[in-house]
Amino acid sequence: MRGKLSLSAAVLVVAAGAVAAAGAKVAVTPVWLTPVELTPRSDYSVADQNVAVDARDDLLAVWSGKGGVWARYRPAGGAWQDPITLASCGVAPIAAFDAAGNATVAWLQCTSTFSQMTTAVRRVDGTWSSPDVLSTPGRSMFYPHLAVAASGAAVASWIESDGHYAVVQASVRAATSNDWSPAVQVSSVGADAEDSFPAVDDTGDALVGFTRDDAGGALVWAGFKPATGDWQRAVNLSEPGSYASGIQVALRPGGTAIALWDENGEGRLAMRSAATGAWSQQPVFPLYSVTSLVADSAGDVVASWQSDTVMVSELPAGSDTWQQPVAVPSTQPTVFGFTIGFDRERGLVAAWARSDTYDVGALVFTRWPVGASGWDAPVSSGNLTGFFWNAHATTDLDGDAIVAFETSNGASVQSAILDAAAPRLRSLSFRQTGRVGQRLSFGAQPVDISAVRYRWRFGDGRTAIGANVAHAYRKSGRFAVTLIATDAAGHAVVATRTSVRISKR
Repeated sequence: MRGKLSLSAAVLVVAAGAVAAAGAKVAVTPVWLTPVELTPRSDYSVADQNVAVDARDDLLAVWSGKGGVWARYRPAGGAWQDPITLASCGVAPIAAFDAAGNATVAWLQCTSTFSQMTTAVRRVDGTWSSPDVLSTPGRSMFYPHLAVAASGAAVASWIESDGHYAVVQASVRAATSNDWSPAVQVSSVGADAEDSFPAVDDTGDALVGFTRDDAGGALVWAGFKPATGDWQRAVNLSEPGSYASGIQVALRPGGTAIALWDENGEGRLAMRSAATGAWSQQPVFPLYSVTSLVADSAGDVVASWQSDTVMVSELPAGSDTWQQPVAVPSTQPTVFGFTIGFDRERGLVAAWARSDTYDVGALVFTRWPVGASGWDAPVSSGNLTGFFWNAHATTDLDGDAIVAFETSNGASVQSAILDAAAPRLRSLSFRQTGRVGQRLSFGAQPVDISAVRYRWRFGDGRTAIGANVAHAYRKSGRFAVTLIATDAAGHAVVATRTSVRISKR
């Protein structure tokens, strides 16, 4: 993969009988597709746009505006469905999928007297659950956050006023349950909490990092909850008298926790042992602001932060040694909405928005494939008009990127897709025997972030267009059947099977 250094120091041919091999996507030249407007360009109030993607490349975009909190779903490769209203008044929506394709949305819902931490679930069948209010009745809350594991385990955190102090509250949901736990206060009283950041793993272990205005400075803390136990007392990770902020946290499989934050203009990393529960400090490094901290299901962790440019360091699975930080190429002049993640082969993919002037910029993508010696050349969308400091980006396991951003003056929300791989065939099905004149059915089910076109070649000189087609052979013999699946970016996958035998009537 990438070099292990200490932080302190497009075409696929599938042979007969091997159609399952087409499950691997083929890396090709990434292409930004034309952005799509998710809201009419007449609102001038939209904000807080957020987008999530699941393992099948289904998308869910959420945003808020004068009409409340909205959600819009797009099945993989399909068209965006009509938007639905989740709340008539609310802000700061967040969306996250589990591996099964259920999407959880959290937002701050306003009422006539106070705000509420609220969630709802879009089930795989397209139905929505009734909203759940997680925060304490009669109290105002701020800064909702949400983390959802592949298993469906989830943790939500927010800041809530107890009448004297702003405190961190958290609620968890088990992977096997639809119900959220009663809210628990994670921070102690005596100082105001500023913000929080949650993480959860597949077993249900939960972690919340937060910043608090303690006496003599701003300190960062972390509270841990084992899947089968109660919240443990939060631990201060920073030095008394420091100014610490921007904490982000992540959990590796097995319960090891990682925290990344800014302390007095330096980067700080700490790790919590799953065996002992003790936190250990890592060497400091130059940092202006934290951008992200991500862990994948294998235990790889990637941290990113901004100094003179965006820097990235990886903690490989099975190791406690961070790699030497490397710069992400061409992240100047200004970076917004930076995100980084892992693809299916555990390579790195990164996307961000670049602001060239007040409301003109571009979307940018790069990747570091497994086995490569460095980052690929960045791929830019070209000039776009928008407020890119409100951009939110995410990536999927196929190496694609999705960005939601606000157009000028809050007029609308747009979504743009970076298609980085050819279609992956989930199935290729048809009978391998038949008779002359008999209509045989041929079908394919691809996985791709963009729309897919299908062209079948039946080996007898005739062709057909479509995912599911029928064909009758006019003579007996053996025929090679080929499917060419091409996505909206022009990436193609070719699958061939040679075992179709047609007999006489």
